[in-house]
Amino acid sequence: MVAESFLTTMRSEGHEVDFAIHNAGGVRCSLNPGPVSKADIAGKLLPFAVPIGVYKLKGKYIKPTLEGAIDNALDPKHRNREFPI
Repeated sequence: MVAESFLTTMRSEGHEVDFAIHNAGGVRCSLNPGPVSKADIAGKLLPFAVPIGVYKLKGKYIKPTLEGAIDNALDPKHRNREFPI
């Protein structure tokens, strides 16, 4: 839901965006069904100020980057409370 909201926001601002990702460790809670306020998002779900950016990447770099992030997140010697993307 977080990455989807980033994607929607950037597209609505006129950016040509194919996908969005966010560090899962930055998402701090689940939300219950029902209305969601800005305070719920800023105070609970995403308590850290994270700028949203748009980057141009060559496709050949995307897969190894994501695989590396997952490998590091799942490898006990590299873990520091991170979660896969």
